[in-house]
Amino acid sequence: MDRAACELFAELFAYPRGGTAEQALQCLARVQQPELGTFAAWAQRAPQGEIEEAFCAAFDLSPQSAPYVGEQLCEEPAQRGLFLAHLNGIYAAEGFAPREELPDHFSEVLRFAAVTSDEGARQELLRDGLLPAAARVASSLSGPYRALVEALRGALS
Repeated sequence: MDRAACELFAELFAYPRGGTAEQALQCLARVQQPELGTFAAWAQRAPQGEIEEAFCAAFDLSPQSAPYVGEQLCEEPAQRGLFLAHLNGIYAAEGFAPREELPDHFSEVLRFAAVTSDEGARQELLRDGLLPAAARVASSLSGPYRALVEALRGALS
């Protein structure tokens, strides 16, 4: 997945503050994933409040669908702590700082992937981190945000 697509997906996995349909359409123009079209069509019809409610229902109410790579892949909290520390080190080496979330949140991982100059770290984080985490999240979701996670999986495959 190219860097521009990573940035567009990052915005879609951040808390929706408006413009979700436009962001989804921009992403769809870059990444031809049918599930993204499904998500964009829903976002065009849904009022902002419904989008916010769907986001919270999808990602905030159940640990099985939490959009955090470490939460999905680390069995123990101590392992996740080490993973977060490792990510912080990788990010700091590139001068990257997460905006609003912990460093393993899908949106922050995608933002980093959009700007890093370390192609090896980028590919490893996307392939070995984000892709399997997204698979776990998708299996626990239904509705429009499942379509978004499936689109991300397709773009990463």
